[in-house]
Amino acid sequence: MLTIELIESKLKIMNPDAFHRLCDHYLFFEGEDEFDSIVPVGQVEGKQKARKGTPDTRIRRSDGSYIFIQYTTQENYQKSDALLKKLEEDLIYCFDARKTKVGLTHLGLVILCFNSNIGNAEEQKLINIAWAKGKRLQLINLSTLAHKIVKDYPFLAKEYLGIEIDTYQLLPVKKFIEEYEKGGIATPLSNPFLYRENELKAIENSVESNMITIVSGKAGVGKTKLVVENLRAFTKKHRNYQAYCIRNKDQPLLSDLRRQLSAKNKKYLIFIDDANKSIAQLRDVLTFYQENQTEFKLILTVRDYVLKDIEPFLQGYQNNTISIKVFDSQQIKEIVKTKPFSIRHPLFLERIREVARGNPRLAIMTAIAAKDRTLDELNNVAEIYKLYFERISGDNPILAYPEYLRVLGVLAFFRTIDREDNRVMENILPAFGLNENDFWTKLYELERHEIVDVFTDRSSARFSDQILEGYLFFRVFFIDKLLDYGIILERFFPDYSGRVKYTAIDANNTFGFEDFGNLIKPFIFQKLQQILENRQDAAPFLSIFWYYLQDETLLYIKQQIDGLPEIEPLVLEDRIATARFNEKTFGFAGDTMLDKDAKDDLLELTTPFLHHLTDDFDLATGLMFGLIEKKPLLAERVVREIKSYFNFSVKDGIYHYYREERFAHLLIEKSTEDKPVFTYLFLKLVPHFLKTRFDTTYSEGRNINISYIEPNASSKFLEIRALFWKRFNEVYDSYPSLSLFSFKAVLDTFGPDFQKEVRTSDWAFIEAVFDQHFDYDKFQDVYAINEFVSRGARMGLDKKLYSETQKKAQTPDYKRFLALDYNQLRNRERFSRDGQDYNDWHKWFAEEKKKEILKTFNHRDIDGYKQTFAFINHCTELQLWEFYTVNNGAQILFNAALEKGVDPLELVTYLIHLTQFNRFFSFERLFNFMRDLAPGLILELGKVLNDEDYPNKPYVLLAYFNTLGDNYINKACTADYLELLAKVSGRFYLYFGNVTSYLRIDPLFLIKALRVLLANSAAGISDFILHEEFLERHVNDIRNTGLLEQVYLAMIAKEDHYDHDGSELMVVLKRRPSFYLKFLEQLASERSIDRSGEQKIAKVWDLENAFPIVEKAVNYLATHQRYHYHAEELLSDLLENTIKAEGFRENRLLFLKAYIQQNAGNMKRMKAIFKAVGTKVQEHFAELLEIFLKENKRFDHFEKIRWDERGVRVISGDAISAEIDERAWQRVKAVLEKLQPGADYLEHRVFVGKQIAYCQRSAIRERKHNFLRDDY
Repeated sequence: MLTIELIESKLKIMNPDAFHRLCDHYLFFEGEDEFDSIVPVGQVEGKQKARKGTPDTRIRRSDGSYIFIQYTTQENYQKSDALLKKLEEDLIYCFDARKTKVGLTHLGLVILCFNSNIGNAEEQKLINIAWAKGKRLQLINLSTLAHKIVKDYPFLAKEYLGIEIDTYQLLPVKKFIEEYEKGGIATPLSNPFLYRENELKAIENSVESNMITIVSGKAGVGKTKLVVENLRAFTKKHRNYQAYCIRNKDQPLLSDLRRQLSAKNKKYLIFIDDANKSIAQLRDVLTFYQENQTEFKLILTVRDYVLKDIEPFLQGYQNNTISIKVFDSQQIKEIVKTKPFSIRHPLFLERIREVARGNPRLAIMTAIAAKDRTLDELNNVAEIYKLYFERISGDNPILAYPEYLRVLGVLAFFRTIDREDNRVMENILPAFGLNENDFWTKLYELERHEIVDVFTDRSSARFSDQILEGYLFFRVFFIDKLLDYGIILERFFPDYSGRVKYTAIDANNTFGFEDFGNLIKPFIFQKLQQILENRQDAAPFLSIFWYYLQDETLLYIKQQIDGLPEIEPLVLEDRIATARFNEKTFGFAGDTMLDKDAKDDLLELTTPFLHHLTDDFDLATGLMFGLIEKKPLLAERVVREIKSYFNFSVKDGIYHYYREERFAHLLIEKSTEDKPVFTYLFLKLVPHFLKTRFDTTYSEGRNINISYIEPNASSKFLEIRALFWKRFNEVYDSYPSLSLFSFKAVLDTFGPDFQKEVRTSDWAFIEAVFDQHFDYDKFQDVYAINEFVSRGARMGLDKKLYSETQKKAQTPDYKRFLALDYNQLRNRERFSRDGQDYNDWHKWFAEEKKKEILKTFNHRDIDGYKQTFAFINHCTELQLWEFYTVNNGAQILFNAALEKGVDPLELVTYLIHLTQFNRFFSFERLFNFMRDLAPGLILELGKVLNDEDYPNKPYVLLAYFNTLGDNYINKACTADYLELLAKVSGRFYLYFGNVTSYLRIDPLFLIKALRVLLANSAAGISDFILHEEFLERHVNDIRNTGLLEQVYLAMIAKEDHYDHDGSELMVVLKRRPSFYLKFLEQLASERSIDRSGEQKIAKVWDLENAFPIVEKAVNYLATHQRYHYHAEELLSDLLENTIKAEGFRENRLLFLKAYIQQNAGNMKRMKAIFKAVGTKVQEHFAELLEIFLKENKRFDHFEKIRWDERGVRVISGDAISAEIDERAWQRVKAVLEKLQPGADYLEHRVFVGKQIAYCQRSAIRERKHNFLRDDY
């Protein structure tokens, strides 16, 4: 109460101007987002001086209505009647539109604020005056104002009255923003909110569903801004919540919470920024919650690398974490397109993206700097950075001190500094003349200003902001010259060559070649001279600084190439070869294969010259060609480099594609020489340079982005294409097969990226290739021509261009091909869907195709059908139906031929001799049809199939025997089938669809067949596959249980996921449960088959009285874990947690309890079983561990078991493995602490405590490793 009285006394003596300011500030926070603007009409702007005006302050609400506020102080009105008269006058003036310039209809509320108290009768009189006008009146008297300041706005007492009430850490949102923007390098929170709608919605949903929401992400990603927006949105939607932000001032917070959040029936939304730095405040908030059980929600922000630091404090509270990513390039561009920046020019947008690197603040600063500037001026962004960091230097004078800048310069180069790394203390700091203690003291001070991050244990540091890091490196070493860059080259190259390269390239890209180059050249010239004098390898140094040492680098490359030995040139053959992963490529004599990933230091030095527009572009290209002559095996790698470097970018377009044009001339000139390696280069690169859409990749931190470029049909772009087309036409006849391969690759670029103008320009060249090198009498050529034409037509190419070519290409063979073709893309124009449902259209399409095939191939005799099937065979050989088979069409033709009376035997005899017969016919389907249509010829067909010699004969005969009807199967036929099974080799599928008929002749047929198949498989002669349900269907036909077992084991060895659900296994187990051990033994010996997700291992639980066999299985697997990696996986699968069979979990638990009780003294078994339990039965871990400990109290046994083992360990992302292990040990600790008598387990508890401590130390090391790693 003394505080209230003190504040009242101070308020009473305030002068009118100061009282006016205080109350305006108070109402500003009271109104939060309800107020659009507050105008102090009765105050002179920028001064504490009154002026006449009514009202004293005018507030416009978000709904457009107004609030008028009149202030009165005791200084002028000591007597109560005079005060009341003044209040009545002020109130009446508010209703006078002539004075206020606002009509009564727009007035929503009048507030009278005065630093004294009046009686009830006086208050009612004033209220009645307002009611008479139909308006609402609010009175804020001395006592009301004093209590509100103490309760909600104690910082106002300090600012206006000089009274300190609390620590001023618990702030309303607006005050928090005001405090936040006073210093530091954080993004201003008052900027417009853009492009985080999805994240904002995610936070809102999380806040509504959880007590605690954690917003995690990298420094500067915008976490605080997002949360502030959420506070506003949430409290606007939930009016019963009051939002507060905690601003850490390293003081206890609990008393502030108790005073300010003690109101009953209030709900609170609390925000702690950088919670990892405010652990004490977080503890106080949670303590307050436990004391009062006040209904509130908590939002925390935390940087991603220290997220784990706060997780222990949140255990037991419902919480959720939301990760925030950096802006992508498109979002950065969209931000600066909006007002007030309105940057639209694509080159400016691209430059801003490059500068910003995902940082919205720098994007905005660059956008501001871009106004009234040229692109060249933006290329030197030193001024932009200076503007960007002016606020920091102004608000943090610490950055003006050279001693702090030296510390930051060292950190900027090394990016991270680890105090525990001896190299830092012994080499790095002494090299720059820095004292260790002073260095770390300054780093800790810089952390307080949020300029650097210091790890939790205070042993390591890194920059909070990548952009600031680059700026300070440039400033300290090259602008202010507070540190000598020569020391870096002398003392830390090549050991830190990665950082030398990164910092140099970053500074060059950021501050420009001219500005940065002039500053760094003296250092690198001196270093290069030293390297050459000492006869050291200059390549590593030149690879970093070649851009500043171009003549020296080119001379080095030339000297190295001249010193290479001459070798036998490669001989390019006119054929297509198959490389790794079935990739098609050009063939060389001797089957030499080129490696696109080949590494070569000289090539690495040469190719950057091609990526940049330099005066020595032609010279560098010539040197690269010279290198390929000496090392032709690098040709494919060069192809890859050229494709990545020449993509007709926007920047290239500014210079009229000079690089692309020069390279085209140089390559074409080189290809005229009689050197196959350059012909190879040309033909491989033709499809790339004749694309109309190019992709380019660029990196932003760890993210790789791809953008697409579609150059306009400029005269220069078309000229370059013409160069390639003309030379391609000249090369074609020398290598027709390779040229056709490249030509088809050009065809593949006729896609969605099609540009009509460009392809129109290309068409004359394409037609020239057709006319000079294609034969319209060859179907293969006609097909290629039609593909070009049809793709061009689909993409809108003018029909006048291709109509004559198309007409010539519509040969009889091509029309026959179209009739047989089921490719829907090619058939789309002829069989339009017209909005029809796909399934309905597909049925209609099949019928229409059938009609077309029968009409087109209406042959009168067998010769016509033979010709058609020969044509189908030819098309199949050409792989024209690689994805769209002609199976349906071939079957339709075969059926039609038989219906017309064609001799089936003659036709089949002809067909089976075709090389591709097996690719366009289903044997079973063919023979089934023939059996139904010409049953009398089936036996003769068998004789033909058996007597003739033709491709794939065994598989055709298998299909024949598998489709024979019951009336054709006799003893001889059965014997022939068994004989065939004994002879067939290779891999094949067996369906045994008609096996019942064979069993009728020979009840042991299936047993005999399986024995033959198993014997041949074991001998490596053949490899058979049975359909999934084979054993289920034929279990009664195979009475030999041993044979059943052999078949099942053979199948699981052949097919990775055979019998996924275990139904086939159950067939065998019901016959002989002990087979399960043989089954496990085979699986345990496997080395490569992945059976994850399968349920057959746990199928044994479905057996009646399963426990005995499960016990034997566990004993076997436990014994073999040491020798077989898969055994531990199998044991986990046996206890699989996803099995949903009724009673499975209950039975599993009963078994485990009994097993542990019986085997507690067998360490092999206990090690194995608890490894599996930790993975699959975690919910019962404590219960099972307690059973073990009660049965076996021996510590020497206890310590031999890895209680933190989780089976096969899979840790992804930034998970801290030691923390996972610690949780496992904590779980063991909890069980031990419950056991009695406790003295029996003291050794256990001490041991577990040591393990927990070790895990905690390891977790710190892991987090530190993550903290120090390079994420840029």
